[in-house]
Order: sequence, then structure tokens, then C-alpha cells
Amino acid sequence: MFVKAEKGQLMNFQTDEWGAGPGHQMNMLAFEVIDINEVYHSLKDGGVEVGNLVDNGGCGIGFDFFDPDGNKFVAWELQTIVRRNPAGANSLSWKERLKVDNCYFDSNVDSFLTMVTSGSLGASRRILIPEYNSLLESEGIYLKELLDALVQFSKQNPEHAFRIFFREEFV
Repeated sequence: MFVKAEKGQLMNFQTDEWGAGPGHQMNMLAFEVIDINEVYHSLKDGGVEVGNLVDNGGCGIGFDFFDPDGNKFVAWELQTIVRRNPAGANSLSWKERLKVDNCYFDSNVDSFLTMVTSGSLGASRRILIPEYNSLLESEGIYLKELLDALVQFSKQNPEHAFRIFFREEFV
């Protein structure tokens, strides 16, 4: 179905309920992508007007971009966050001391890996480890075991290989 717009009319709509406050121009379409950095640089290098990459934690990372008529779109990639698991703080098992989550789930690593191989909603292949140095200091051996498991999983399942990002600060 196509909708004919009057000349100069945009697909965006204004909302006071979402975004940067009153009068926020909301996009009508969002595109979920596999590698947000690649898409961002491809569009920017191709001369497309793009906004800044914005990290929304477990709800993903994305950016706005505009077509030649000024219509606003969003590209985003879901990401999964590695965190300490307060419930497993005294455990000697990395699977209990660390957990993963995003805006779809809060889970242990085994359940997450099962989600990834089954293609479940929320099974992102972009892994973010925020506050990396702090986590490394307090959970060093457990974090290493988790990273080893993710690398091993990626080797055994190249179609589901992870891209792992480390950041000192969490936004």
C-alpha cells in the first residue's frame, strides 16, 4: 500500500510523549540492522544526512538518518549487556556470577546461547561489556571464562558469531 503525500509533507510525526521532549519529530520507520557501525559509515560516506550514534544500553544502539525529502528514519542494532549477577555474587561459577540482558530478557548465559541458536527475539549478536576495567578487577577469572565461552561458541557457530565491545563507562 502506498500513501500519496502532498508536496512538502513528511512522513514524520510530532510527539510530546517520546524522545527529546515537546515537539520531538518521530520517525515512521525503523530498520533493525546486523552491524550498526557498518551501516552508519556506509550511509554517512554515501552523503546521507545522519545523526549521532546513540547507545541506549540493552535496548540497542542506533542513529537517525534522513532521505532527500527530509523524512526521518532510524537504524538500530539490539545489543546484549554483560553484568554482575547480584544473586550469584558468592558463587564460584562464572555462569552464576555473571548474567546477560537487554530490553527483551534478563538471563543466564546458557539460556541466552540457546536463544541465539534458535533465532529467538532478543538474541542479539552484539555483546557490550560496560565498565570493563571494574568488572575485570572484581570478576577477572569469571569474566575470562565467559569471554572464552563466547569465543568458543562463535567458532562453533560462525553463522551466530558475536561481536564483543568493551567500554569503561556505561551510558
